[in-house]
Amino acid sequence: MVTGLQADRDLATLSVTAFKSLLNPALKGIYTSVGGRFVDVTAATGAYGSLEETTTLAPYGELPVPVARVCKLTYYCEFKDIHPKTNGYELIAGLVAATLPRKR
Repeated sequence: MVTGLQADRDLATLSVTAFKSLLNPALKGIYTSVGGRFVDVTAATGAYGSLEETTTLAPYGELPVPVARVCKLTYYCEFKDIHPKTNGYELIAGLVAATLPRKR
């Protein structure tokens, strides 16, 4: 989405479907099958949201809101690196910590 190339727009659109319909359900099944818990970071960050709703994010200009959020939380838009930035890791840690049992 940030390059303006149709192939990249298509990839962004397909990635939403891949995470929602394939990857996250598979991970959830695996984790829960061994007694674990699954945190859907994709949903929690709003990444399943509409690609029609836009916002402005420098230096990219107008982007779909979910794409702008990915740009803010990861290095993908800058370097095509899927790894989170510090604020992305903080968000993930908070989501995981929220699933942990409370100490009594």
